[in-house]
Amino acid sequence: MIARALTVLGLLVLVGACSGGAWQPGATCGRIGAACAAHAECCSFACNGTCECAPPGQHCLADVACCSGNRCIDEACVPGCREDGHGCEQDDDCCSRTCQGGRCADTSTTCRRHGEACGSVDACCAGLTCNFDRCETAGCSTSGQMCSASNPCCTGLTCNAGGTCEPCAGSNCCAGESASCSSVTACCSPLVCDSTSHCATCGGQAAACNSYQDCCMPRGCTSNKQCCALAGETCSTVAECCNFGGYPQCNGQGRCCVRRGGPCTGAAECCSGICSGTQCAATPDGSPCVDALECASFPNADCANGVCCRLQGQACSANTECCGGTCRMNGTCN
Repeated sequence: MIARALTVLGLLVLVGACSGGAWQPGATCGRIGAACAAHAECCSFACNGTCECAPPGQHCLADVACCSGNRCIDEACVPGCREDGHGCEQDDDCCSRTCQGGRCADTSTTCRRHGEACGSVDACCAGLTCNFDRCETAGCSTSGQMCSASNPCCTGLTCNAGGTCEPCAGSNCCAGESASCSSVTACCSPLVCDSTSHCATCGGQAAACNSYQDCCMPRGCTSNKQCCALAGETCSTVAECCNFGGYPQCNGQGRCCVRRGGPCTGAAECCSGICSGTQCAATPDGSPCVDALECASFPNADCANGVCCRLQGQACSANTECCGGTCRMNGTCN
């Protein structure tokens, strides 16, 4: 039980002890969900068979130690976006909303996508050309020219039923699947403007993606290039879950849920099963848990055998509240 408590509190206690010493998260430290055998193998210095992330308020030495949706400020995880070049798990972690190769991309140096402003052909992504200060599909058709899915119209035009480009106007004017686009509002509902700047069906849970633009809102695109799982959907690690405002968790039943303190609109979204107002409440003693940080009696509690319970010597009124299984006659756990 004590060993489990130390594992869960790795960030709170062990990293705190190391912050003044030699240990620092290395360039190849284990990210969230990576297999590990020791705390020092993880960016978060918290190993429980796999590397765990630090929720808001816990100690950290790098952004990658924190749960998705958080950043490390003054050695504490706080909700917020991460700067260019910092480690990330999904696009939503980054201020630039672009996570590439596990790091937040510098959008000032990344190529411009379809419809975005440009100053030269070199500024546009592959397959696009800079036309009248906007990145366009190379060889896009102008007004009155023939068009098709493989020969799209330039920005501001739509391909009509007759197969020619015409100005797009009115609330009912939208682009169909495979048509070129510069924003989601250009595409007919429920299509999205994907990362290749074409209207496409949005991706559900675990669908392949290159950007959050490829996924159905409010899903993001994880570092594994899959659309993240919403609360209640299946998961094997927390890295598969959406960031839920910085409070993600994959519970003991293999379902994504919102941690204690995170935003909620209903009880089913919360790991504790309790949504108090608009915030997920703590997990009551005797209820299922993943780590002690979720428990209502923390820091005087543990998550033993997947259930929140109170440590020895803590006040109790029932046996089920105690990790040792016995509430003594003096009202303390054995």
